[in-house]
Amino acid sequence: MSGSREDDDGSKCPFCGKDAAEAWGEWCDHLVADWSPDADENGGVLGEGRVGYVDGVNELALACQAMNAVLVDADATVYEAKLTALRDVLPLEKRPAWWPNLCDALSEQEGEPIGETPYEFGRIPTRLMPAPLIGAPGIIFTYSDLGRRVSSGAYFVWSENPITGREAIASHVGTATEIIKGATETVRTRFQGHRGEGTAW
Repeated sequence: MSGSREDDDGSKCPFCGKDAAEAWGEWCDHLVADWSPDADENGGVLGEGRVGYVDGVNELALACQAMNAVLVDADATVYEAKLTALRDVLPLEKRPAWWPNLCDALSEQEGEPIGETPYEFGRIPTRLMPAPLIGAPGIIFTYSDLGRRVSSGAYFVWSENPITGREAIASHVGTATEIIKGATETVRTRFQGHRGEGTAW
């Protein structure tokens, strides 16, 4: 089972009904991940949630950081050419739904390196999630504004079997990470050795 639901009861477990937004530590075992969609809040998806850290997202953040490093170029023409190449580097039939969002987020870096602060490091993976989890077996993800108790609300990921749920999260985040790494190497190779005059490919 996998799916999504966004409603006023998004913090309530779809399996047993327990509310994860109640007293700290009182949530059920079906909750396998949660995070703020705002990277300003402890790095967003990289921050420690109610049940710890989301499996694999640090590696996802590192892959995004490395991809951005490949895009950075002192020559604005080359930089724009790299961004264009990145958008189309994956065949359409293999391009995940979250790919345009990733490219837009990298474009918003405007050629600047991604820093190490929680906000800078967590901004892009937080923007991507939970899209890489769509279709993951055995999980349901929901969103709640938490009754406006915090500025940005929270995403929750649930699984009837917490072990397989966490494995599904790690697998899908890992797949996204590998896609980003592969695309990074392709763009790096295409632009290797340029002399700042722009590169056709």
